[in-house]
Amino acid sequence: MNNTFKEREESLLEKKREIEEQLEKIGSGHVDFGDDVDPDEETEESNELTNRLGMKHMLEEQLREIEKSLEEIRE
Repeated sequence: MNNTFKEREESLLEKKREIEEQLEKIGSGHVDFGDDVDPDEETEESNELTNRLGMKHMLEEQLREIEKSLEEIRE
């Protein structure tokens, strides 16, 4: 593997670690809606869940692309 590929691999591995850390922080996407019935609070919690799930999906897609690129480099 030449230096260009090695540098690209290292860059992808670093990005992969960053994404995995972000995914860990996002967690399962579970939001505790609690027992309250305040519609504004429920809306806010629902929006938070939607945003977190959207971010998680985007990061997982990026992670798949990175893993695919790493496989191609290693072939």
